[in-house]
Amino acid sequence: MSYRIEHKLSFDVIGIKSSRVLKPFDQEMGFMWQKAMENGDFDRILRLANTDFEGIHGFCSPAENGFEYYIASVSTLEPPEGLSKLNIPESTWFIYAGQGRLPEDLHKAWADAFQELQSSEYQQIAEPCFERYLKFEEDLTSQFELWIAVEKKYN
Repeated sequence: MSYRIEHKLSFDVIGIKSSRVLKPFDQEMGFMWQKAMENGDFDRILRLANTDFEGIHGFCSPAENGFEYYIASVSTLEPPEGLSKLNIPESTWFIYAGQGRLPEDLHKAWADAFQELQSSEYQQIAEPCFERYLKFEEDLTSQFELWIAVEKKYN
């Protein structure tokens, strides 16, 4: 078993939001990260983190015909001008750990996580899922966790 299950209360995140609805592995996500690193938003978002759920995250929030993507930190603050707030509801989470080069190994980890989820006693629910970056290196390697909101399967 390469995953763990954790229950987490509702929390808010603050960050930048995609300008349009995206599909899985949309190049817009990579462009967002690149721009955030170049224009200072990456550091600005990191400084907003003020809970024990530290770091920077990539959130996929369900939307009609895809999802909205956020680069955000967990925070109890109000969003400064130009940033957006998203509430993540209380959920049970299927958490899959990974590491490697971004985005290639991240894409593979998402596929592996969903394969592992299918063979588990859990199923995904229509809530946001996210990437939690535990260690982010300049050479685009990272240690990360993939968080998928789930419920137990009913047979």
